[in-house]
Amino acid sequence: MAVEWVEVADSAVKIGLGALITIAGGWITLKLTHRHEIRKEAAAQRLKDKEKKQNGMWNFLPCLNLSCKHIYMCSVKQVMMIILHTCAYIMR
Repeated sequence: MAVEWVEVADSAVKIGLGALITIAGGWITLKLTHRHEIRKEAAAQRLKDKEKKQNGMWNFLPCLNLSCKHIYMCSVKQVMMIILHTCAYIMR
C-alpha cells in the first residue's frame, strides 16, 4: 500500500502541533519561574535593607542619648530639629 501525501501531511501536522505546544509550555514555565525568582530576591533585599536600618538605629541610639542630655537646655525649635535629624538618619 502506497503512502499518500495526505497521511504524510497529517503526521507532520500532528508532530508540529505537539512541538509547538511543548515549546509554549516550556516558555510559560520559564517565564513564571523567572518572575518568582525576581520577586524572591527583591523580598530578600528588602529584608536585608530593613535589618540594616534597624542595626543603624541601634548604633545611633547612644549618640541620641548624648544629645538628649542637652535637650533640657534647648529651645523647642532645637528639640524638633534633633528629632527630625534623628528620623532622617534612621530612614536612610
